[in-house]
Amino acid sequence: MRLLLFAIFLMLFSACDFSDEHRAPDDDNMVPESVDKRVDHEHTSRNVLDWSGVYRGTMPCADCDGIRTEVILIEGDRFMMKQQYLGKEDSVYTTKGNISWDVDGARITLKPADGSDSLRLLVGERRLFKLDDAGRRVTGELAENYILTDAEFNQTLYGKYWRLEELFGDDIDHKNQGRREPHLILKQQDRRVTGSTGCNTLTGTYTIVEPNDIAFDSLITTKVACPDAIYESRFIEMLEQVETYMLSGDTLALHSASEEEIARFTAVYFY
Repeated sequence: MRLLLFAIFLMLFSACDFSDEHRAPDDDNMVPESVDKRVDHEHTSRNVLDWSGVYRGTMPCADCDGIRTEVILIEGDRFMMKQQYLGKEDSVYTTKGNISWDVDGARITLKPADGSDSLRLLVGERRLFKLDDAGRRVTGELAENYILTDAEFNQTLYGKYWRLEELFGDDIDHKNQGRREPHLILKQQDRRVTGSTGCNTLTGTYTIVEPNDIAFDSLITTKVACPDAIYESRFIEMLEQVETYMLSGDTLALHSASEEEIARFTAVYFY
C-alpha cells in the first residue's frame, strides 16, 4: 500500500510545471528599476497657453507702500519689466532681457541684460505667479499679492493703483498737487487699503458685500503738514461717505448712500 501511494505522489510531482519559476522574464513584461518621468512637451504652458502679453500688479515691499510692477512677455523669449516703489520715490525702473524656460515648460526666469537680479515666475492661465528661491509659489496670507494678472482680462479692484481723478464733481489737477498723488490700493488678502491723500500716507481696512457695497473703516493718516495738498480733508470725507462702487475696466466710481457719484478713479500703471 505504501509503495502504491509513493508511486502516485511521484507521478503527480512529475506532472507539475515549475518552469515559470526559473523562466527569464520577457522583455515586454520587464519593469525597469526607475520609471522615466519625462515631461509631456506637447502640453506645457509654453506650448499651450497664449503667454505673451502685459501682466500687472502691486507686489509687497518691506519699506514702501508696494512695488507697482508691469511685466511684458514678448514672443521670441524676450521681456521688459517696469517697477516703481510707491510712497518712496517716483522713479520708474525699466529692465529688459531674455526669458529662460525650465524643462517643465511652466516656469520662466527673467534674466535682465544689465546683470541685475533675475525673477522666477510660474506661467498660469492669464496670470504669473512669483516663485521663491526654491522655485515654489509663495504661500500664506500675502500669497495673492505675488500674482501678476494679464492686463487685457484684469477686471478687478484688487492690487491696482487707483489714482483719484474726480472728487465731489471737481477734476483733480495732478500737476498742482502736494508731494504725492491722491490714490488708493485695495489689497484682497487682508482687506486692507493703503494710499495717499495727496500728502499724507493713508492706511485702513475695507469691507465689501457683493455685488457692489463697500465701506472703509479704521482710516489712519500720517500728520505731515502740506499746505499745497488742497484735496486732503475732502478725500478723507469722501471715504467716510462711500456706500457703493461701480467698476468698469480701469475706471472705479464711488457712490454715496444717495447713489451720487462722489469720486472717480482710474487705474494707472506707468506714465
